[in-house]
Amino acid sequence: MTGTSVIIISIIVVLIIAFLITMIYVNLETNKVVETNSVLVESHLSLLEKNKSQEDLLCYQKQRLNHQDEQINVQMKKMEMLLDELKELKRRLDENDDMAQLLEKTKNRSNDIKMVNEMTDEELGAWIDQRMDETQMYKNPNLNIKSIASELGLTQKRIMQVFKNDGKYKNIKEYLNEKRFLLACHLLLKEPQWTIEAVSREVGFSNRLMLHEMMKSRLGLTPSQFRQGQ
Repeated sequence: MTGTSVIIISIIVVLIIAFLITMIYVNLETNKVVETNSVLVESHLSLLEKNKSQEDLLCYQKQRLNHQDEQINVQMKKMEMLLDELKELKRRLDENDDMAQLLEKTKNRSNDIKMVNEMTDEELGAWIDQRMDETQMYKNPNLNIKSIASELGLTQKRIMQVFKNDGKYKNIKEYLNEKRFLLACHLLLKEPQWTIEAVSREVGFSNRLMLHEMMKSRLGLTPSQFRQGQ
């Protein structure tokens, strides 16, 4: 074997070894790439599974929220129905209270009528006077015997009989003006800031002139002089 052949064979051997080394390297790198890709694929698949799980969880939560909304709506409707029932119950209770008050008032009125029917004229006169002071109905300038009879549950005839037998007053009007006069004297002293006109109207006189004339005739003083203590 010549020297040239040896050189050629050596070159071929070197090339073969280099090729083998290159193939081994390429194979190793390829395996690394495959392993890396495999890891990436697994990671991607895992991420997809997580995303799907999250989507399923979100879907489940959304369904629960929808269900809760439906339950809340049902409860709201029940609450509205309950409020309506409570309002209706309150209305009925109010009606019952009004009816009870009416019955009680009617019962008291019946007892009053029975009581006054058993009174003598003198006792009834005192009772009428007491009721006048309690209600102060004489403050109404348009008060007359008809309205008094209606308010007290008496007949006009019985009231006129009582005043006639009492003999202190000529008529009902004189009695009412007496009540107004006494109250006016009280207010003139108690309420110094009130005008004479205001006092007159408060007690039931249609104008201050009526009070002026009564004070002049009874006390010899004008309302202003009475207030000043002259």
